[in-house]
Amino acid sequence: CGRRLHAERIVGGPDAEMVVEVSIGIFFYKLLFPESGDENVCACGHRRDIPEEATPYIGQVTWDQGSERLVGYKPVLMGPSDCLARLQSMRLAPDLPPGRAFEAEEWVDTSCDGVKACQFQRCFFVPVKVGKIFNA
Repeated sequence: CGRRLHAERIVGGPDAEMVVEVSIGIFFYKLLFPESGDENVCACGHRRDIPEEATPYIGQVTWDQGSERLVGYKPVLMGPSDCLARLQSMRLAPDLPPGRAFEAEEWVDTSCDGVKACQFQRCFFVPVKVGKIFNA
């Protein structure tokens, strides 16, 4: 989110390697389509990517390594490794008023031709629709 998490000076030779594991953080929001009353639930990798007309996703987010209740624009920290497994295991349970229903969309692996695509990078560049709220 633009804040420094840790700083360290490391001195090494030309073959030195460094591995850094950072928990991926995902923001969730809703976009209303006034003509139908439907709302898309979307995930993005940065707070600045949430459109002005969006509203916060309110409800439960559960994945294979944890669970969190969201009540505003707060990132869900899903863990430091294998973002595809984290995102495919994700389950949303939004708080809904009577007469509304939620339908999740499966997280699709965008890897192709044997080249693994970083799923966090995918939603960092372009928000991803993860579900729809509609009149039941």
